[in-house]
Amino acid sequence: MEVTDTALTRMCLMSSVPTVPAGREPDAVPTLPSAPEPEQVHGPVIDWFHDQKRDLPWRRPECTPWGVFVSEVMLQQTPVNRVAPRWEEWMRRWPTPPPAPRLPPRRS
Repeated sequence: MEVTDTALTRMCLMSSVPTVPAGREPDAVPTLPSAPEPEQVHGPVIDWFHDQKRDLPWRRPECTPWGVFVSEVMLQQTPVNRVAPRWEEWMRRWPTPPPAPRLPPRRS
């Protein structure tokens, strides 16, 4: 089974629950086909990812958990093409997280 962007969109839509428009009877609402089983989707989605994935520095095996975390924060609301060069610069300047501050024990 070849998975395309359109096929992935359809798979997502098939899991949606249709609502009954105001003034219409429930039996008049068209029904969507049932969603495929996860096992039917897993392989094709993984194959699609391997064919379409981009080579991003935070996906490489040598990337540390710190590097992945930094990418996740940077990618919150910023496009990948703008994050990649800034991520590289950040990781050159701060390759590891700063140490946690040591605070005196608190008395209760």
